[in-house]
Amino acid sequence: MTSESKPGFFQRLKDRLTRPGGGIGSGLARLFGARRIDDSILEELETRLLAADVGVQVTEELLEGLRKRVARQQLGDVDALLAALRSDITALLAPVAKPLVIDPGVKPYTILVVGVNGSGKTTTIGKLAHRYRNSGFKVTLAAGDTFRAAAVEQIGVWAERTGAETVTVNGQDTGTLPVRAIPAFRRRLGIVFQDHQLLMDRPVYDNVALPLMVSDTRFRDIDKRVRAALDQVGLLDKERVSPAELSVGEQQRVGIARAVVARPTVLIADEPTGNLDHGLAREVMQLFRRFQDVGVTVLIATHDMALVREFSQREILIDDGKVFSGVNPENAS
Repeated sequence: MTSESKPGFFQRLKDRLTRPGGGIGSGLARLFGARRIDDSILEELETRLLAADVGVQVTEELLEGLRKRVARQQLGDVDALLAALRSDITALLAPVAKPLVIDPGVKPYTILVVGVNGSGKTTTIGKLAHRYRNSGFKVTLAAGDTFRAAAVEQIGVWAERTGAETVTVNGQDTGTLPVRAIPAFRRRLGIVFQDHQLLMDRPVYDNVALPLMVSDTRFRDIDKRVRAALDQVGLLDKERVSPAELSVGEQQRVGIARAVVARPTVLIADEPTGNLDHGLAREVMQLFRRFQDVGVTVLIATHDMALVREFSQREILIDDGKVFSGVNPENAS
């Protein structure tokens, strides 16, 4: 690129994304001074809007309105340009602006904070947490912006300052996990699927051993743990049989053995009894109870409320988009 050549749009956007700090209009007046508004100023403003995640369509609409006013000589300098932009963005947000009132009858009450980069989302979350904690509410913070690790750290700082809790899975804030650490973390969770997800061309033993094989567990340990898992679900004598030769209930038990063979601390089951009759469903639930008795946290998603009541465990009911925690579904409305 020569000194006279002008950087293209994508190069400008890349440069802006790698430039530290600053809001949309930060330093724009200082950068261009009191000079007349021209294409270079509007291009810089467009780049900043896009870099702040305003969105292509909204950015185009905002810039189109500003260009028309510049053409009509309604905006004389950069300060006037930024004032007009501020007014346009305020007008754009006005239809969705309304007071935030917490309904004490809705538990848990969830507030999702959304905004462009640098707009003050994390600071606002901290202020809300402080306000509602002082108002007697129990507050839990969670960082959804896992693309930016700093956001997760900031949420943690605000939680510590305000006395709020943060969301963790098995003691781990998953938002802070580097990509390379995700497989190891997943191995601490056991998953039971409704449709089993078994390899029909491999024997039962190989299906159960799979999580250990992909994690480079020693063969001696694999054999010991696979047999122990199959024994727990009552299928030790079926280890060399193809899953296709088993009943539906037995196939589900193979799936459970595979889920627990890596000794997870959390076991998640998605409709594990959905395809079973009541007798088999009770057997599966009794298996989960046994794992629970030895310290495994078991989370089961099911529509069988009769089965849930029979086993008298803590219930979290989702009904018509509402979440009820620790209630009897019969009393929930």
